[in-house]
Amino acid sequence: MRHTLPACRQAGLHRDSFLAKVPGPCPVLASGNTTSPYCRAVSIHLHCQFLIDTPIPILKKKVNHKPKFQSMKKQFAFLCLIVILGSFSCRQQSIKKLINDNLKSRYTNVEIVSITQDSCPDMDHLFNLSLSIKVVASECKLNISKATLRYAQNEINLDKTSELCQKEIERIDALAKSWKEAFLSKSEKCLLVKYRYGSSNGIKTTVEEYYSLDVNKYKEGYYPYLQQEFDIYYGFNFYKDVLKTYEDFLLEIVNG
Repeated sequence: MRHTLPACRQAGLHRDSFLAKVPGPCPVLASGNTTSPYCRAVSIHLHCQFLIDTPIPILKKKVNHKPKFQSMKKQFAFLCLIVILGSFSCRQQSIKKLINDNLKSRYTNVEIVSITQDSCPDMDHLFNLSLSIKVVASECKLNISKATLRYAQNEINLDKTSELCQKEIERIDALAKSWKEAFLSKSEKCLLVKYRYGSSNGIKTTVEEYYSLDVNKYKEGYYPYLQQEFDIYYGFNFYKDVLKTYEDFLLEIVNG
């Protein structure tokens, strides 16, 4: 006996008997049967795959931090400028007081006329160089005196004496030139102080001096200013003094 299945079940098993097929993974759609287990499974899979593959746009509010950052930079720069100007002003007031105290310790009835920023020679270098010039000048004069004495005792002739003296003159001449170069260097920042001193009822003397910006030089035992004797001719004056010692010897020779 031949067993037959119901027509609906036969249609589910024999999909190829459809007159039209829908291309794709679910051919039963041609009959309008979308409730088929096969078709439902395929549809769900495609829908999930679409959700996975499709990027979901996430809306983000673009915040421009640049104007705010620039504003903060300007405020910070302004605060730094205020701090720098404030510290500079306090430092200037402190230096001015130190200068005033130093002048009062040197003069009576002194008053500051003006204080301006300027450049001057390296004060420490000039001071050390002045000590060297003093020492070398003394040695040169002593050695010239020894040479002339040996000549007087007939130990050496005039040419040898002149040779020894000339070496000493060259030593002090080199230092004198070094002094001039150092004095003209203007390598140190300083303050040019113009002041007056003298009798309160009489004529006052007006002087200009270079004062250091280094507060440590205002301590006792230091010179915070460029000493008045330290002029451009300081080294040359010692050179002339040594040269004069030799010239006096030559004059004695000439006068017999």
